[in-house]
Amino acid sequence: MRNKSILLFALLLIAAVYAAQPVSTPPKLVFSEAEFSIAPYESVLADTNIVPVIMAQPASNGFASNVNVMIQPFAGPMSEFISVSDAQFKKANITIISEKTPQPNEWITEYKDSSNGRNLHFYARALSANNHVYLATGTCLEQNWATDAPKIKNCVDSLTPLIKASSSASSPSK
Repeated sequence: MRNKSILLFALLLIAAVYAAQPVSTPPKLVFSEAEFSIAPYESVLADTNIVPVIMAQPASNGFASNVNVMIQPFAGPMSEFISVSDAQFKKANITIISEKTPQPNEWITEYKDSSNGRNLHFYARALSANNHVYLATGTCLEQNWATDAPKIKNCVDSLTPLIKASSSASSPSK
């Protein structure tokens, strides 16, 4: 009987200690200016392009400035990704304003295009890691670029892939 009491006490003690452990809550995306937060709807890396997040501002002149993140499977060097992208831009008559490669695994480009009668301005940052390219692209009306650029660039430039422990990709500086 005494052994059963000790066992029962030990089980209750373990249960009490376990119950006292803090419950881990998942991280949230916080939008302080819009006054809300939300848990991310997690995406899984795939063998196809995915767009795990799109963020937009209220529409102005019929267009909502926005930033999206696309993840593309791509195991080649960033220089190859840039060549493919530049060829696609040229074929679509997109005007490249600037482009630079601050690191071997990073490409930043700014470009213009028109769609549905609207002149659009784009700012994008691509990072290669985990056999994928993580591409954040901000878009706004050309006439709104001077106003929207600081927020778009801040958002796009903050993109940081999480490097897998087994990955041999170099870590981004941001």
